Amino acid sequence: HAGVPVIVSNCKTMEAFVNEWKVGLVFNAEDKDDLAKKVKELLNQRKVFVESITDGLLERFSWETAEEKLRLIYTDTMRTLKGQVTGVSEGFIEGWTSSHDFQNYEGVGVFHKGEMIASIKLRNQALGYHKDENENGQQSFSILLPKQYHDNRDRRYEIRFLPKGNLLEGGRLEMNMGENFPLEGKFKGSSNEKVVGWIKVKGRDIPMKVAIYYNDKYVCSAPAEKELKGKPGCLGFNVPLPEVYRDRKARKYWVKSDPWGIILDGSPQILKFD
Repeated sequence: HAGVPVIVSNCKTMEAFVNEWKVGLVFNAEDKDDLAKKVKELLNQRKVFVESITDGLLERFSWETAEEKLRLIYTDTMRTLKGQVTGVSEGFIEGWTSSHDFQNYEGVGVFHKGEMIASIKLRNQALGYHKDENENGQQSFSILLPKQYHDNRDRRYEIRFLPKGNLLEGGRLEMNMGENFPLEGKFKGSSNEKVVGWIKVKGRDIPMKVAIYYNDKYVCSAPAEKELKGKPGCLGFNVPLPEVYRDRKARKYWVKSDPWGIILDGSPQILKFD
């Protein structure tokens, strides 16, 4: 907080810090002549180094900031994450997490042979794929695996908190997802300068969104909320893209369900927008 440039020996961490933030000079350890040289050099250039010691830098590396980071580390170490997998229903892996602990994790992931194949973000009442919180402070979730896992084959799965990787109670499953994939959808193309199509989750009244991707880059998302005539349960979407994509350049777009990231039929398509 003094705003004074420093001279440090060339131990890796201190040298890296000083060089990155340009707040002083580095001398060779146990070399008094080099130390003397760097003291003179710093005094001659003191103004340059002082200008690098900004208020933002001081705040970032202040004790107050470090104290909060350490507090969160110790809190996370002492707290046990709570959650349970309750079973599989209609093609969905279901369970609950403690809604009071959302700050300690960001989602739940499904792993097969060590690879994460599906996940869901745990945002309190974010879309509706979380049901109402019960009296015990538990928020339920449903995770849909990609279509290729609905092939009537037995597999072993692990359901873990993200990003910590802690296993949920009952999180080791050996199961068969059957052959009935409960999500349908179609990316139909563009109409009136919007990405259009429809999506449906069989047997469930879940508010849905779709997310648009250009190659692997997320572009935008929007609700699917237009009821389609003659298509019971199907919700249409009309998604305008951000201005940066309305430049008449042809790009390859994908549409995915939000949540779960299931790629809709019809993806990808090469489209351009004015």
